[in-house]
Amino acid sequence: MRKSVEFVTDYEVNAVEVNIKALKDWCHDNNYSVSEFCRVVGINRASFYQYQDGKSPSLPVRDKLVEITGISRTNLFKKTDKPQRGRQTSR
Repeated sequence: MRKSVEFVTDYEVNAVEVNIKALKDWCHDNNYSVSEFCRVVGINRASFYQYQDGKSPSLPVRDKLVEITGISRTNLFKKTDKPQRGRQTSR
């Protein structure tokens, strides 16, 4: 049975553009296909390609991308002026 999730706080941060070239280079250098990489990160391929089209990943996904690849945030993300809303959950 699924545990219910309780949302604690809403937040707003600047959206980011993802450096897809850096991610694809990392995948190539580490012998990952995009599909394999997405499985490791916990996202679907559609999300990966939406990042390529300018959609901003959630904060937890941003953290996973940095943790898994070791690419610095400054090299992986470029801030935009567009706001991004989300909700922090209790765990």
